[in-house]
Amino acid sequence: MAKLSTDLISVFVGYDKDNEYDVHDVPDVPGLKWSLLIESNEFAQTVSAHLHVIGAAGTVTGAMYCQSDSEIETKYFKFDFVNEEKHVIDIDGFQRITCTATFLIPPTKKATLAPLMVHELIDPTKPTCFDATIKVEGGDIKVHRGFLSMISPVFSVVFGPDTSESKTGIVSITDFTHETVKNALDYCYGRNVEEKPMTEITDMLRFYDKYDIEAAIEKLEAWLTEKLTVENFVPIAVYAWQYSLESLQGECGKMFLEHVEELACHPDLVQLDPNVIAGIYRAGAAAASKDANE
Repeated sequence: MAKLSTDLISVFVGYDKDNEYDVHDVPDVPGLKWSLLIESNEFAQTVSAHLHVIGAAGTVTGAMYCQSDSEIETKYFKFDFVNEEKHVIDIDGFQRITCTATFLIPPTKKATLAPLMVHELIDPTKPTCFDATIKVEGGDIKVHRGFLSMISPVFSVVFGPDTSESKTGIVSITDFTHETVKNALDYCYGRNVEEKPMTEITDMLRFYDKYDIEAAIEKLEAWLTEKLTVENFVPIAVYAWQYSLESLQGECGKMFLEHVEELACHPDLVQLDPNVIAGIYRAGAAAASKDANE
């Protein structure tokens, strides 16, 4: 938000010398200062007022009230200041000059830094980056036990004191494929996971569910809801009913209602568990009932 502040300087003019009052702090704007220098011309009986602003960029507006024994003249001004400029205002002979100035300082521009991803901090050539290995059919995956323990309470227990995994640094996983484990961990490290079939995404979610990695679950389940289509309906519906996700089941019901002719006889759908099929039909009926009542 822009800052607005007003200040006043009053100067008595002497033609035999120049007058420069002390530099003033502009109220409520830290670091911004200003001064008023009066240069006199004794022979011409005129003066020049030099308005000097330092410490920030912005706009100053105001008025100079020039007073003599017989009259008061007002001169209005508006200047932009960037690099500590001095702005000159010529004035006929007066005995006292009072300057009121209002300073408008635009909001400071702030730089937005791109976030640093965890994987960018990892140098695989340094032995300290990895201190454990996940053994899974298809190949080993190097990991850091501290990171896994931080994001997963299950891994925190696995690498707890006196466990065989904490002593050997080896964790065996037999119920997920190498691709699923690697994709799931890469996603947690912030690496780009290439476009995957929906079945692979739901397998990643099952991995997160087993190891209780809540942040990844929340993010990917929201992504499933956003990406739900006729083409990927079946694996998403299976996941929704397997984990009793009522919100995602409701979205599946809406999709089924809108595309019932395509989905009702879909070869992948008719092969599902009868309880899942019945749940999909109930969700579709609930969506239809809700539409009818609105």
